[in-house]
Amino acid sequence: MEPRPIRPGIWLALLLVALLAARLVFLAHAWSVRPEGVIAPDSWSYEDSARALLAHGRFAVSPERPEVPQLVRTPGYPLLIAGVYGVFGESRPALLAVQIVVSVLTVLLLYLLVRELAAPAVALAAAGILALDPMSFIYSQVMLTETLFTFLMVAAGWAGVRLLRGARGAAGWAAGLGLALALATHVRPLTYYLPLPVLVLVALAGWRSHWPARRVLLSVFMIALPVLVLVGGWQWRNGRVSGSPEFSQIKNVNLLLYRAAGVVALRDGISFEEAQRRLEAQAQRPGATEVETWRGYAQTALPILKAHPVLVVRTQISGMLRMLLGPGGNSLRQHLEGAGEGGPVVDLQRLSAGEYIRKWVLGRPMMLAISAWSALYLLLLYALIILGLIARRGRWRSVTSVHLLILCILLYLIVLSAGPEAYSRFRVPLVPFLGIYAAAGLMARWRPESLAPAGGG
Repeated sequence: MEPRPIRPGIWLALLLVALLAARLVFLAHAWSVRPEGVIAPDSWSYEDSARALLAHGRFAVSPERPEVPQLVRTPGYPLLIAGVYGVFGESRPALLAVQIVVSVLTVLLLYLLVRELAAPAVALAAAGILALDPMSFIYSQVMLTETLFTFLMVAAGWAGVRLLRGARGAAGWAAGLGLALALATHVRPLTYYLPLPVLVLVALAGWRSHWPARRVLLSVFMIALPVLVLVGGWQWRNGRVSGSPEFSQIKNVNLLLYRAAGVVALRDGISFEEAQRRLEAQAQRPGATEVETWRGYAQTALPILKAHPVLVVRTQISGMLRMLLGPGGNSLRQHLEGAGEGGPVVDLQRLSAGEYIRKWVLGRPMMLAISAWSALYLLLLYALIILGLIARRGRWRSVTSVHLLILCILLYLIVLSAGPEAYSRFRVPLVPFLGIYAAAGLMARWRPESLAPAGGG
């Protein structure tokens, strides 16, 4: 009698437990070696606003300045920090442990999403691909928004897939989609405009699938409602406390100090940092309030961007390539060792064979292995995506609208994340969606029958 095969659910459980244990062990090691590695330059502003919430019940820039409202950061990630600190005290390891749990739940959600599209083997492959992503691994252990934002984006994708696949409780799935998008926007304002194409796509998909008009209208309404309440409500709050209804002033900061600075650096042949200094000095308005200063940022940046569309495109493409193709070795080394000159890839060009062996193979074998893992992972990811796109041809025809939703989310994140500030960290929210097609490529040659939809509309 042949042994019964292990069910996918058991393999998934083993993967999740192993991933949780590995990330917690790595966190414990990294914290013991270099606890400051969990902090990035942006971390302080999130943590200070969380501490202000706990100390004064106000979303302010810091507990020491409770009278100054926080207008650059949105409350999504600080609320998570405040919740953990409220329970465990101001413990960064506790926060990062919770963040690791969220990252593991993201893998579970991706499995559930892909299970709607294909057989369990493909869903398990997608979960495994995400679990092995070095950037997701590292940024689950850094005080930044990537992990929570990625969880919410995958949750939005899952709810959207369930809605478009005709699952029972369409209104609930539509509300879940809208809620996930609204919460994601509160974590990173990047997705402020994403509900608009999603609403259009859902309406068109419903029309093409011959949904009753009432169902189409109800779905659109239930998606829009959480966005209007949560995002619109925050804009009302900002208008009340500052006179400006901008959802977040980070938009104006990015326009000047990154997008316009990238253009000026190319135009004038100066360093990016020098361009930032010049533009910030140019945007200053003597006696201006904080909000007026940020408006001045936009007023200074927009004419530059409009006058140099070709340079804007160049900086966008350059940022997109860094984001999609940068292995992320610097991020890995920064987390474990701090800033350092060069890396294994750079040193291949500037060190002799003997020097390279002494420095990396003998002196720092762990960092060499981690950097190699990061580069190899990226190479295999895109190779599998190409295979997946080939395998996708002629298959999954009944879920075309679902793929449009996935591609809508993916392309939106790529286009709006790209810019002079983009690098491998910005790829973290993209990997789950890229992993869907990489998993299809992985399974296409091994078990091509697993690419069939899991059933339903």
